[in-house]
Amino acid sequence: MEQVLSLTKQRRVRHHLALFNETFDYYQKNCTRSNGADIIDRLHILRDAIYQDIRMLTDTFIKVMKDYPNLVRLNENKFDYIFFGDYVDRGIHGFEIVIYLILLKLIYPNNFTILRGNHEVRWLNQSFFLRECELKFGNRKGSHVWRILNQCFTELPYAALINGNIFACHGGIPRNLNSLQDIDNKIPKGLIDEHENFLALQLLWNDFRTKETDLLFDYLNDVEDIPNDEEQTQIDNYDLDDDDDTSREIAKYYVPNITRRIGYIVGNKAVLHFQQKHKIDYIIRAHQYDRIVSRQGYNVHALNHVITLFSNSNYVGGFNSTACVQVSISDNKVHIIALRNQDDHSFNDNDMIEYEELADIQS
Repeated sequence: MEQVLSLTKQRRVRHHLALFNETFDYYQKNCTRSNGADIIDRLHILRDAIYQDIRMLTDTFIKVMKDYPNLVRLNENKFDYIFFGDYVDRGIHGFEIVIYLILLKLIYPNNFTILRGNHEVRWLNQSFFLRECELKFGNRKGSHVWRILNQCFTELPYAALINGNIFACHGGIPRNLNSLQDIDNKIPKGLIDEHENFLALQLLWNDFRTKETDLLFDYLNDVEDIPNDEEQTQIDNYDLDDDDDTSREIAKYYVPNITRRIGYIVGNKAVLHFQQKHKIDYIIRAHQYDRIVSRQGYNVHALNHVITLFSNSNYVGGFNSTACVQVSISDNKVHIIALRNQDDHSFNDNDMIEYEELADIQS
């Protein structure tokens, strides 16, 4: 990829990244009540420095991302990192997380893939993420930060293909996908509202069948056989909201998600068909938080072909595990790395400092 940063901008970006790393390191080593004021001061210095350069950072990031397709293909035998979305609305450090990822992408554009999640859309994050930005920068500056970061979100890719046979996205696989190339061809760059593109909406919002969804949808009792061509035509074309025998049969493949009120729950037959049609071995995604994910940091379902990850260790004030996946390109193996929840002392200290900081910003 053509270098989009001048030497001067490169130095500024690397300076910001070094400041981030120094601040995070200090935060981790000194997160106690007695050091709370010092940590808050350091965070304010960090945010002020970023704000001075935020237009340069975001404009350059958008320029870089316009060169990336909506389906990123990763095939080289090297270290690549994929992030699966929902960087905001997951605590009070959404701004810092987004900026840190932007800095990494600018410095290492070919090593970091930042996928779009369903919270990287304006209509959804205008409550929590907007409020976070306003608390940190004031209403006028905060609204400005929120708007330009949402501009960045519209350029994020929706999926990645790893080694040609592992499909990665935030939500779930969509119906009516004739070719993986459709993700590039049928989703416009700069899409603000995913409701305007049904393919994008499903990649951001779809869920997969689990034991918990089976409690809601007890008629999901399919699984082993793969739909034939005639059945698949019905799946692709039938209105799943209709209430008749055909709809109930098709519901084994894609069930309207009455819990989220958006997107579908994807049945196991649909997963098998997707794998067969597109030559996919595994699907790795995020988005779906349940009791198993809370306990393990991940879930393996859909006949062991889908891996759901969750990497926020303090979700809604909760106390959960996190996980990531390591893909070995050389031998085409997938390794799940689970990080168990923190001990109570560490968790409570972190929680205390974060909310002292929030109170300080509000005052």
